Amino acid sequence: MFGVIKPCKECSAQSLLEYKKYYCGLCAGMGRNFGDLSRIFVNYDLSSIYMLFESTKGEGIEKIARCPLNPFRKVAYIDEPILLDMISMINFIMVYFKCQDDVQDDGSFLSSIMVKLLTPQFNRVCLENDILTTRIKENLEKITETELISQKVLIKDVASLFGTLLSDSLSLCSKDEEESEVFNEFTYWLGIWIYLMDACLDFHEDYKTKNYNPVFAGIEKSEADIIKDRMPEIRNLVIECQEAFDQLLTLMNVKKNQNILRDLFSGNTPNKVAKMLLGETS
Repeated sequence: MFGVIKPCKECSAQSLLEYKKYYCGLCAGMGRNFGDLSRIFVNYDLSSIYMLFESTKGEGIEKIARCPLNPFRKVAYIDEPILLDMISMINFIMVYFKCQDDVQDDGSFLSSIMVKLLTPQFNRVCLENDILTTRIKENLEKITETELISQKVLIKDVASLFGTLLSDSLSLCSKDEEESEVFNEFTYWLGIWIYLMDACLDFHEDYKTKNYNPVFAGIEKSEADIIKDRMPEIRNLVIECQEAFDQLLTLMNVKKNQNILRDLFSGNTPNKVAKMLLGETS
C-alpha cells in the first residue's frame, strides 16, 4: 500500500538532498524505537509526511550519523524527536499488520518470520499506545471487510477508508486544534491518493492473479474495457486530490522545503497520472 509518494526525477539535486534527510530521519527513528531490523520497512510516503509536518513546525535538528547499511558513510538527517517517534510508531504498526495480512492471505513464509521477529516490539507498542494501535486495526478491518465483498463500487468509496485510516492515525501528531484540522484533511486526501495510486499500479498484475483491486472488482470485462470504463472516474478523482492538495498546502504555514513539497503532492497532471498508472499509450 505504501511507497508511491516519491520525489520526481525533475527535482533539483538540492531538493533531493533535503528530502533524503527526512528519509534518513525516519530510518533513524525506526532504529531508535524498534531496533535495526525495523529500518528495512522505512517507506517514502511516511518520509514525505514527516517532511511536511516538520516543515510547518521547523523544530527539527540536523544531525550526522553513520548509515547502518554502510558504516563507513556518514549521512545527515532531521530529528524532531516527538514527531519522529510518533510517525515511526505508525510506520511500524502498519508494517506489522501488513505482514499479518500477508500470512493470512497467502501463507507467506517470509512474512510469518517477520511477524515472529516483530511481535515482542508490537506488544510493547500496544501497551504504550493502545489508542493508536486500535485506531489502525479497526480501520484496516473496515478496508478488509469491503475488499472481501468484492463488489463494484466507486473507487473513492474504498479509497476513502484508507484516507480515514491515515488521517485518524496521524491526527495524534499535532496538538494544535486549528492546525490539526488542516493536517487531518490533508492526510485524508493523501490516503485516498495512495490507495488510488496503488490500485492503478497493481491493476494488470491483480487482474492476472485475481487479487482484489477496486478498479475491476465486481466487473466481468477485459482489461481494456475496464480501463476505458474506469478512466474518467480515475481522472476525476486525481483532479479532486490535486485540488485538495493545492488548497490545503496553501493553508499550511510551511516554513521551508516549499518547492519539493509542491512537487511531492501536487506535481502530476491528471492525464499524465492516469496514463502512467493504467498503461494508456495513446
